Amino acid sequence: MYRSLQLLFLSLTLLVLTLVWTAHANFVEPPSGQRRLIVFVHGLGNSGGDNPHMAWSSSTPDKSWPALMNRETSFQRNFAIFMAQYGTDRFSGNFHIQGLSIELRAILTHQAKIADFDEVFFIAHSLGGIVVRNLMIEDKAIRAKTKGIFLFASPLGGSDIAGLANVFGIASIQTAQLGEGPDNPDAVFNTLKDFWYMEEIDVPSFCAYETESTKGVIVVKRSSVEPLCSEDVKPLRGAHTPIVQPPKHGAFFAHDLLKDWMQKLLSDFEEGAGAAETTGQIVLANCSGNEAYRGPYGKVHSLLKDLLELNGAGHVRYSLPLSQIWAGDNAKSQFFITHPPSDIVIHLSCFQNTKADTRDSIRQRDRNFLSMLKSFRGDPTNFIVYSRAFDRNGCDFMIRKLEAAGLASVYRDRIKMIAVREGEMPGDNSFADDTIVAATISNRASWVGRTQANGCFK
Repeated sequence: MYRSLQLLFLSLTLLVLTLVWTAHANFVEPPSGQRRLIVFVHGLGNSGGDNPHMAWSSSTPDKSWPALMNRETSFQRNFAIFMAQYGTDRFSGNFHIQGLSIELRAILTHQAKIADFDEVFFIAHSLGGIVVRNLMIEDKAIRAKTKGIFLFASPLGGSDIAGLANVFGIASIQTAQLGEGPDNPDAVFNTLKDFWYMEEIDVPSFCAYETESTKGVIVVKRSSVEPLCSEDVKPLRGAHTPIVQPPKHGAFFAHDLLKDWMQKLLSDFEEGAGAAETTGQIVLANCSGNEAYRGPYGKVHSLLKDLLELNGAGHVRYSLPLSQIWAGDNAKSQFFITHPPSDIVIHLSCFQNTKADTRDSIRQRDRNFLSMLKSFRGDPTNFIVYSRAFDRNGCDFMIRKLEAAGLASVYRDRIKMIAVREGEMPGDNSFADDTIVAATISNRASWVGRTQANGCFK
């Protein structure tokens, strides 16, 4: 009874605030018959102000994530895209997260006209993910329509920064609820999770976490993101807020990850975003080694992506971050979800755990590289491998490794090993650029007459 009265009071009080925020919450474009709805839900203190696009952009509204998504035909045709706003400023900061979910429900009901859609998907950042999860508990009708929630750095397990703010007495009720449990009686860790299990909610939840600090602190750790997620959480290179804002240069990794998740949920998503993967998807390996090669923000990867797309490759995407140890056939999911890509472009040292070319590091590199090739031998994927090592007879050395592993005949026409000269970098108008473009995009017949030896190109 008390809980019902409390929620009724919050509902009445929030009506005034809802009128304010619905003036800004809006569709990217008016719906035009789409039966699916994507709802963006921002985080604490990042509503975007008068323009909801700015919660999802590091520069201008036309460079926001919702705007980027709406420019892709696969999303534009099949999804209406809505940007929700709720109050997280000082005036509204004394409302509980439960109250914010009521505010969000009112916005979805009256502004987004959620009743007009058959399926709903939520993309939520930080506190927004907590608000969405609470909405799933409070509203069974919206829950029934929801086919997936995609959460980026959403601290169900609490946040160190929120807990620190509690200690110094500068936190609002919202940040008190985001403090770490189990000793914090207000923490959502102790409340929302219990209700989620009691209601037996089975909405698929896909989660990612930040890997870089904000002012020296990781705002939301992996351990805080993991509770209630449907599968292993994914790392996103970047700090807390930038991970959901398209970078000024290079690929936007959160968007590529979202499309992989969509393909897991929707069999017909391939008719849109997934179609490219079946007709010639090129994937750049996202390495964790040398900083210049670390993608998607690594300099080389950004240059390579631009180089290939400017030369007619269409959409080039990044893999998920690769471990420096290739863990069997299951590791293939780092490159694709449903259909293997036509081409994988990879730096030979992707699996090397040190810059120094020691005997042990080279053995580790080659062992993992060969393991990767073994797992793809039954697929039609081609490999374009580039390295300075190939300019120092390393290509012939790798051919002997392939022969010893029984892979030489399998990859005779499927692997191109391209030498990068000392002091040069792929993608910066170097000698290797034309070779990489030709190997990846051009007709394979164009290779006749080129200087080569068993797949080695110098």
